[in-house]
Amino acid sequence: MYQHLLSSDESGTVTHSQLLAEKQIEKFGAHLLDIIETPVISLDQWATESSLCSPYALKVDVDGIEDLIIAGARKVISRSTLFIVESTLAKISSRISAIESMGMQLFDIAGNGYYYGQLSQVDLIFVSSRIVQQNIEFRPWEKHGKVIWEHWQQY
Repeated sequence: MYQHLLSSDESGTVTHSQLLAEKQIEKFGAHLLDIIETPVISLDQWATESSLCSPYALKVDVDGIEDLIIAGARKVISRSTLFIVESTLAKISSRISAIESMGMQLFDIAGNGYYYGQLSQVDLIFVSSRIVQQNIEFRPWEKHGKVIWEHWQQY
């Protein structure tokens, strides 16, 4: 694949990059700084070849190809303790569904990114369903049995 190094603010320094199957010089115009040919393997394949030990956390923030990464990391994600993935608003529902099908449970939404005053992207934080079931601290409604208003927080 090809990693396109971009200067989105036209400062001449890399602000973003995008990994694409083909070189796309015209798509980025003046924002394109460089293109680097990049070998690619799936995370599941990499984990098989390496000595990845549990527990581990995994974060995916790749500006646009998160779904491809997730598809190639089903085993790695399902074995992780914590998984964080960036998501645009348009992808939140499908992304949560895909990750939950791997034995993860949505724990929090953080890193809210606004562009011109509108929510644009977030980080979805998942915890292994195994961990949630083993630790009542992840189940405050169950642990406390009633609403304790001093602990109810709204942001």
